[in-house]
Amino acid sequence: MEILHFINSRHVTFFSTSAKSEVKLRYKVFSKANDKVTTFQVLGKGNNKVTSIGVPGIGTAMKRGIDEAMDEAFVKIEKL
Repeated sequence: MEILHFINSRHVTFFSTSAKSEVKLRYKVFSKANDKVTTFQVLGKGNNKVTSIGVPGIGTAMKRGIDEAMDEAFVKIEKL
């Protein structure tokens, strides 16, 4: 697994604050049945929004983005 990009941002408006994360991962998986290496990329996005006074943690958005990308990759790996 290789991290291609990992972008985090925080947006503040008068009534809400949100933290966003975008993660792109590249996987190289060897398929023993086909005797070849398969390469694919997955993208995960995380959001953490607070609609009242307060500052959401960027960590939760990062975790959600990574989890989404890794879950998508796991589904693709299972199909190989």
